[in-house]
Amino acid sequence: MTTRKPIAILLSLVLTASPLTSFGAEQQPDFNFEELMEGVEFDLNEMQASISLEENASAIDYAHKLEQAFKKMEGFFAGWDYAEDAVLSTQQYQERARRVVELIEGGDYNQAYEVSVEFSDHCKACHDNYKPLPL
Repeated sequence: MTTRKPIAILLSLVLTASPLTSFGAEQQPDFNFEELMEGVEFDLNEMQASISLEENASAIDYAHKLEQAFKKMEGFFAGWDYAEDAVLSTQQYQERARRVVELIEGGDYNQAYEVSVEFSDHCKACHDNYKPLPL
């Protein structure tokens, strides 16, 4: 009887432990991750439309919003001790957003659009590994 009680307590703790805790992550997001990703999808679509229409100010604004969203994600994934690839990916997305701005400012809309398409081309790998998030 005395052996069963500690085992039952241990099993209860394991079953009620947060997935983030059990995977070793140190933090949960201080933002709604699903809303952030929906915003990324919207901003990406709007940025691509703005590039196609050569609406510089709008396209640049959306590129900056994307850069900030991925900066927020970088900070979140940096707190996980096993997500170095996700941190690197968010940094690459930020660089793509900055590159889109540079290309638009230089008047190269075709190349800016091609870089914007790279956002979508690289989403699947990260989503396969980190979505849904273990919250």
